[in-house]
Amino acid sequence: MRLFQCTLILAALMTSLTPAQAKDTAKDGTKDISCIVLANATTEISTGVPGVIEAIHANLGDRVQAGDPLFDMTSEVEQLDYEIFRLEAENSKLVEAARAQFDLAQKAANRFLSLSEQNASAVNDVRMEQALSEAQLAEFNLLDALAKQERAQLEAKRARAILDQRRIRSPIAGVVVERVLDPGSYGAAHSPVLSIASLDPLIVEAHLPASAYGTLALGMEATVAVSVPEDRQINAPITMIDPVIDAGSGTFRLRLELSNPSYTLPAGMRCLLTLPKG
Repeated sequence: MRLFQCTLILAALMTSLTPAQAKDTAKDGTKDISCIVLANATTEISTGVPGVIEAIHANLGDRVQAGDPLFDMTSEVEQLDYEIFRLEAENSKLVEAARAQFDLAQKAANRFLSLSEQNASAVNDVRMEQALSEAQLAEFNLLDALAKQERAQLEAKRARAILDQRRIRSPIAGVVVERVLDPGSYGAAHSPVLSIASLDPLIVEAHLPASAYGTLALGMEATVAVSVPEDRQINAPITMIDPVIDAGSGTFRLRLELSNPSYTLPAGMRCLLTLPKG
């Protein structure tokens, strides 16, 4: 297990209250209760496909937004495939030639049809049939050229999508908390490269005695006291009340949501929770 994850798990275990402590804090529901501030999610970013890591764009501690590039896999072959299909898709000369041939053949066929309507005896039936046949063939060639160009465009789109898969982007906003591989390293399929912790909002977790169950409700605000980076008291709404009471400790989990848009509050720190009265 990663060092960062182990630290958070150890800190979470330290917040559990003993039954005696829990009963004491629950007498009036306002005494300080030990809690911990956690990242609301930690996402492991993997290679997805096997290959060599060409470049990494995010280092430990860097703040990233959803969609930001994190690292690139080598992509020479994919780049060449895309360029080939792109050139084919953008080449309109075959379509233009087929359309010009169709226009000439169609005009010739229309002349024969017009003459036939004016004076059928003056028209050579064989030549007219030949002109009509050439017009039909030219139309087929034009449709075929258009279909081939459309296929090339789709192939270029697919090649672009495959090429884009070689650049891995962040699925969430957060902070890089772990880096496993370096540029030049080979990553098998789905090998972890980076881990990103989502820090806005943060999660506050505490354990309360069973006697407090039923006195709280979702949306109620409690006060969270933190000491890093400075002593502060912050109101946070309750977002989860565990419906299962732990039989061993006689406690249940409580979670609150702590707004952290500027990322000034770190995850993993201890805190004190004061519950709302009533």
